[in-house]
Amino acid sequence: MDTRKVLVIGVDAATFDLIDPWVAQGVLPNFQRLMAEGTRATLWSAPNSSSAAAWTSFATGKNPGKHGIYYFTRPKKDSYEMQIINGSHRDGLTVWQIASHYGKKVGVVNVPMTYPADSVNGFMISGMDAPGSHVPGWTYPDDLMDQIPSELGEYAIECGLPTYAKAGRLDKGLELAYQTIEQRTRYSLYLTQNFPWDLFITVYRTIDPIQHYSWKHMSVSEGSASDDEGFSNAIRDGYIRVDQGIGQLMQQAPSGTRVIIVSDHGGGASLLGFKELPGWLVEHGFMALQLTKGGKAVANSLLRRGYQWADAYFAPKLKKSLSRLLPAVRDKVVSSVMFGQVDWSRTRLYITAAGRELRVNLKGREAQGIVEPGEEYETLCDEVIAALLEWRDLASGDRLITDVKRREEVYAGPHVAEAADLLIYWNYENEALHQFASPSSRSKHLDYSSWRELISGGHRPNGVFIAHGPGIQPGRDAVEADLWDVAPTILYILGLPIPKDMDGKLLRQIFVRQLLEQYPPEYVDLEGIDLPRLETRPSGEDEELLKERLRGLGYIE
Repeated sequence: MDTRKVLVIGVDAATFDLIDPWVAQGVLPNFQRLMAEGTRATLWSAPNSSSAAAWTSFATGKNPGKHGIYYFTRPKKDSYEMQIINGSHRDGLTVWQIASHYGKKVGVVNVPMTYPADSVNGFMISGMDAPGSHVPGWTYPDDLMDQIPSELGEYAIECGLPTYAKAGRLDKGLELAYQTIEQRTRYSLYLTQNFPWDLFITVYRTIDPIQHYSWKHMSVSEGSASDDEGFSNAIRDGYIRVDQGIGQLMQQAPSGTRVIIVSDHGGGASLLGFKELPGWLVEHGFMALQLTKGGKAVANSLLRRGYQWADAYFAPKLKKSLSRLLPAVRDKVVSSVMFGQVDWSRTRLYITAAGRELRVNLKGREAQGIVEPGEEYETLCDEVIAALLEWRDLASGDRLITDVKRREEVYAGPHVAEAADLLIYWNYENEALHQFASPSSRSKHLDYSSWRELISGGHRPNGVFIAHGPGIQPGRDAVEADLWDVAPTILYILGLPIPKDMDGKLLRQIFVRQLLEQYPPEYVDLEGIDLPRLETRPSGEDEELLKERLRGLGYIE
């Protein structure tokens, strides 16, 4: 190929469900140009639609069963508590490590689950799993930020929108979100202009939190605003700023650069099913609650409500200080909020933080497991799958869940045993599931009175893929692809061999036939390559900062 540069722009949570109507309205001219002159496809996310799993699959070309990251947390051994993890827990090489190995210059900015930054042949700024700019390994090289002019502004890992939304200041949160998008563009422009690169990857994370907190306000078509608070165009205005950034990056890129737009998952209205599932498990005898009476019940209720109020209204610095002073107290409070009502001696199944997954309370694995491995485990899985598939909307009679799969059906590799036991596929077409949380819709069993009801947007499995440049099919809809197909496709464009252990396949359908004939793909065994990695665990204070970030997005309690 004459030019082997690849510019990859990630747009977290981007969906054609929004892009297409706004392109039709003429407000996203760069998306419009890319799709008209290039190839688009629905990009299916990781099975659980978790950003942590999805971005890692994008980076490695592998399913979570091979790279080992399913979520931003993982269960602690012999406990029901969750432990924050980061990119150091990833198993396998990334596309930028492979490109570095072959001598390509790479630049990576803000990809989630990349802390600590890898030692690459180029530069790297790690993503949202980095506690902040104060920690070692946040960038590579360590002095990267010293080489960037101060007038670009202090780099923001996350926009901070959730903190303001929880305090009733969505307007201020959106203002910061838009500023973060524009800052990401400024940094990306500076880096691509002042450092050599063959592969440059940057991710606009901010569309995701905007959608989480603004979906219920949104008006896709002009004149159909669903609220009178002035936020009906909040998501659209975020996309417009991302579109502008895409245009600027494309304009600055060398002639002949191939451009790829990718999202880790799509977006849509949050589902009531996530809130109703615990109650359903209780009603059907899969999960049991403790019977608390009198003062203990009042104390538990006050504890939960007090924690939720403090989480919404205490400043982040104050919460960090309190956590540092009273870490054991805080952990007990969080444990009470999450699992304080569960009677583990009678609970066979429970829900993980991801909201789409169920774990068996397995003897020998869980701290208070009661289900025997083997026949009892298998029978329980069959029983709950059959029951979930019969869960129907009372009004229409439609199924609320289209499928439930065992982990072995969706994952493959050495880390399958670390996945949740069952994965739920909700019926996104059922309108009853698209309502927003209200007192009348809460489960009658569990207390959901919290700021989480502010979150009106959620994830969908259908993300976006767009490819543009020489040799790319013009004006083509490639129908669909898997997220782990992106890594081998990037390597092919760079003129590099594709590792045989990748699950992803080269997206041949996006290229013109002559290119594939002239440059047939090569495959190679890359096992045994040992690139330097910095392994790190966050301090207590840094872990609290990360938990605050993930709670604000609704990813953990």
